[in-house]
Amino acid sequence: MISIEPKYDFITTMDKSGLLGGINLDFVYTLTQDVQRPPVIVMEMLNKDRTVLATETKLLRTKAGTYQDFIIGDKIRLPYNVATDREKVIKRLTDDYYYRITVK
Repeated sequence: MISIEPKYDFITTMDKSGLLGGINLDFVYTLTQDVQRPPVIVMEMLNKDRTVLATETKLLRTKAGTYQDFIIGDKIRLPYNVATDREKVIKRLTDDYYYRITVK
């Protein structure tokens, strides 16, 4: 992995009663040689208690080279009031949730 940039994202539920949020990743990676089996990137969204709340996987390329890609994470119900302004929700998301990646 060369670079990873998390983007914390949230939306209001359809009935406007709550918020759904998650983590999306933009990343750049390099394969130094061709591989027969595509590597898999696994992104887990965790809370402060290290409980895995959502998992996303993506197959990577098999040919040698440098690539730019992304993962859109699942949204979970957030424990924040819908009246909270956008900047405060993003701040709380970054404080309360984090991601872990592995490449297999």
